[in-house]
Amino acid sequence: MELLAGEVKIRILSYLTLPDLCQVCRLNSSWYALSHDRELWSRLDVTSLQSVSDYVIERIVARHPNITHFKSESKISDECLINLCLQAAGSLRYLDLSSCDNVDDNVLSIITNWCQNLQHLDLSDNPNINDGMLNVINECHSINSLSVSRCDSISDIGLSGFLENRPMKQLNTSHVLSIKFRSINTLVAYSAHCLTKLGLDGGNLTDDDIMLLKGLTQLQSVSVDYCDEFTDSGYSALATLSNLITLKLSRCFFLSDRCLGEIIRLTQLLSLTLSDASSIGNPGLLTLGRYGSTLQHLEISSSYGNTITDLGLAAVLRGCPVLRHVTLRGIHGAINFVVLLPLLGNRFLSSVNLGGCQNVSDDCLQTVADMCPRVSLYGRFANIIAPVNPKGA
Repeated sequence: MELLAGEVKIRILSYLTLPDLCQVCRLNSSWYALSHDRELWSRLDVTSLQSVSDYVIERIVARHPNITHFKSESKISDECLINLCLQAAGSLRYLDLSSCDNVDDNVLSIITNWCQNLQHLDLSDNPNINDGMLNVINECHSINSLSVSRCDSISDIGLSGFLENRPMKQLNTSHVLSIKFRSINTLVAYSAHCLTKLGLDGGNLTDDDIMLLKGLTQLQSVSVDYCDEFTDSGYSALATLSNLITLKLSRCFFLSDRCLGEIIRLTQLLSLTLSDASSIGNPGLLTLGRYGSTLQHLEISSSYGNTITDLGLAAVLRGCPVLRHVTLRGIHGAINFVVLLPLLGNRFLSSVNLGGCQNVSDDCLQTVADMCPRVSLYGRFANIIAPVNPKGA
């Protein structure tokens, strides 16, 4: 390590958690100086700490005021948040206060008045966030990325007012049941040219709501997990988003083989999640294997009965030669060594999850592990019994 250039050492230190970085400070004077490099403290993430006092955060901010990213999932006092915003006012770009349920109008007012360069704000899992608070945030015109997941007090009208005249790059309204046609329509009107990531998980969305998404032509990532009220018309609308790279469709009960065939023809799609795809059968999987040659991440799982067989799964794994992460959870009876055989020649493969697949034997898992020693392999049950190591390792 002593032979490495200082820039390389700092790059290595950038991967450490905050507690580990504090331990490095104690090694010697050289590492103490390196571990206090400005770049290392520009992104302050205290989520790795089981508990963190306001005093610790205030000391860090006082010594390193040029913080660009701050993330906390624990409750910190209003005074500490206000001090952070005042100290890092000009540099703060990313502020994650998810699960900080003490955020109120006063704190948000300080944030919007002082942090005029703020671009991303995460207020997820905060039941206090309402339309009035959105009006306060609306004063910060630089915000182009917002997460209000599980903020149940927000209305469709309130979010629509925030989105008006505001080009957004990312928006997450997961599990906010009130978000419907009006907000999505406003989003399309003002963000069609720039929105790249959208989370609508758990919403009461209909086919008409989803069809509006066709106007968001720059979308690269869409998550509609647990939106189980729309049907083929909605799925067909998603298939028109030609720039999609990531698509998550957990609990896609009504996704038909025909619509899956339309979706998989998206030429830039790299990641596809099909959890609880109870309507998908061999015809859909055969199409997936035919057109999914660019997929790198694939999840097919089910807690319900389906018509998936070893023929369909084998076609998928043969037809997707660059898969890096494969999840086939809870698929009973269809997975055996013959199905997994195409994975053995995949040099890109990084992980395979077969949790809940009761037909997979330990011998089968061990054989795959022996032939793919670099692959993280997870076994049949909910608990991880792997990565399974080769015999004798």
